[in-house]
Amino acid sequence: VEDGIQFQQDQVLGPQPLGLLDVALDYTKERFYLRGEFSSYQIMESKIHSLGGYLQGSLSLTDIIALNIQYESTRVFNVRSIPEMPGQNLEYNRDIALGINFSPTHYMTLKVEGHLNRGFVAERPILLIEDGDQFNTKYAIISISAGF
Repeated sequence: VEDGIQFQQDQVLGPQPLGLLDVALDYTKERFYLRGEFSSYQIMESKIHSLGGYLQGSLSLTDIIALNIQYESTRVFNVRSIPEMPGQNLEYNRDIALGINFSPTHYMTLKVEGHLNRGFVAERPILLIEDGDQFNTKYAIISISAGF
């Protein structure tokens, strides 16, 4: 990463080699699927790494209605908000979601889902990351998917 990595405003860790391992598994039956993904990031020079992943399941109740559930978590190890600070281990993000799909045709799906999230995912840089300072967020997503 040529311009460096920034976890917080004005605190750039400088240019860093970055490694990523990602493994995904899908299992599908006629009315059920289970999906999972595991990820590990390594920020080599700063010795920061993360372990995370998600598990998602869906059950079709009828030909047009399906229920979905998802759990996602990411832990970061040796993260430093300021280069001179000692590293700390923290739960960066945890998200639990429930959703329902309504698919009146094979080519269109309306999805409504609700999320409970705890972590440091924010629109603006956070000034100081401390393990007990995560945001608790509730949000909903409504989406329409259509194929042609």
